[in-house]
Amino acid sequence: MLEKSDSLRNMKSEVFHKNKTILSDLFNTYGIPLLTNDTNDAKYQKAFWILTKYADFDVVFQERVLNAMKKELNNGSVNKDYAYLYDRVKWNKGEKQLYGTQMVFDSLGNHKLYTTRNISRLNKRRVQMSLSTIEEYLSVF
Repeated sequence: MLEKSDSLRNMKSEVFHKNKTILSDLFNTYGIPLLTNDTNDAKYQKAFWILTKYADFDVVFQERVLNAMKKELNNGSVNKDYAYLYDRVKWNKGEKQLYGTQMVFDSLGNHKLYTTRNISRLNKRRVQMSLSTIEEYLSVF
């Protein structure tokens, strides 16, 4: 079983590295994809954010995208994606997350909220980013 798991992990890593190279070229040329009413644009945007979020091996790239996204927060087109990527970058750097989007496993294998800053104001921050309450989010797990 370990051999299969390792080969899947290697394949996943290879795919994400290859896609990150493409993402980086697209980002350098066009910047971040923004939501429009075009269905194809929405599909492209979703793929871009997912692949960027999981490019954990290149936090510098994730931070570059995050900084570009920050400029778009006022128009509301990147809020959820910004929150997820912000927390993912913090998780990758071993720092506390802000929006409560990242989970870890406890010793029993159950999902648990990754260390979060100022948890008493978490739902307020989540609502500002168009996310569900933390209680609703945790119920999915």
